[in-house]
Amino acid sequence: PLLLSRISSQHPINMKMPSRSQGLAFNLHTSFSPLIPLYHTFLLDQFGVLHNGSQGLHGAVETINSLLHPSSGEPPKKLAILSNTSSPSSVALKRLKKYGLSEEMFDGGLVSSGEECSKFVRDNFCNKKALWFTWEESDAQNPLQFLSHCETECCSIEVAHSVTDADFILLHGSQVWRRCRESISKQDEEITQDLRFLYEGDHSILDPILKEAAKKNLPMLCANPDLIVGLPGGVVGNMPGEPKCCWVFHSN
Repeated sequence: PLLLSRISSQHPINMKMPSRSQGLAFNLHTSFSPLIPLYHTFLLDQFGVLHNGSQGLHGAVETINSLLHPSSGEPPKKLAILSNTSSPSSVALKRLKKYGLSEEMFDGGLVSSGEECSKFVRDNFCNKKALWFTWEESDAQNPLQFLSHCETECCSIEVAHSVTDADFILLHGSQVWRRCRESISKQDEEITQDLRFLYEGDHSILDPILKEAAKKNLPMLCANPDLIVGLPGGVVGNMPGEPKCCWVFHSN
């Protein structure tokens, strides 16, 4: 299978290329067309490959259709999505319609880090209290839906009010620290606190919490290990993977 992913243009990765005598470690293609007959399965990243969170990327829908209906008369390619989204897989699949795609196009389904994180919570932190970092409620984000996905009929997750009464850290998002699971009608710092981290990259609120959690040796689960994300308008967002790195530093 061929894995299609992305490299952030805002933070390029420095790669040491092999010498000409050694040969290239990979091939660079200016067109997708030559790759289609070479593979029968394509594993696709989602954000930055199919869409940018607001709309489908130019040519993405056409490329998917060309994979499902090869001009050479070959059988349709098998497609699957591997994504670092913190949303459950079923939720991420339903969002594809917004970008001009559909669930039926991806017969291999969608595997998200949020889905795997919620499974791990169900299996290992049943009836425990979570120190919950998440997103603000919006049309695009539903934190309560994710928390419910971490539960079963006989297993619930409580939301801790402080590090002291927490059993583990649930790093679902990097926007707010939420101290309850009730739906929030307006911002109340007693219930939810803006971390000033997603857009500002400010560690002044987050770091003291993580230092205290490290002293208690709390385990951390990260639902989205991305460090950064490129947002519409050229904005770079700081993602949950960066606080995870900070926590590792503090715990050492």
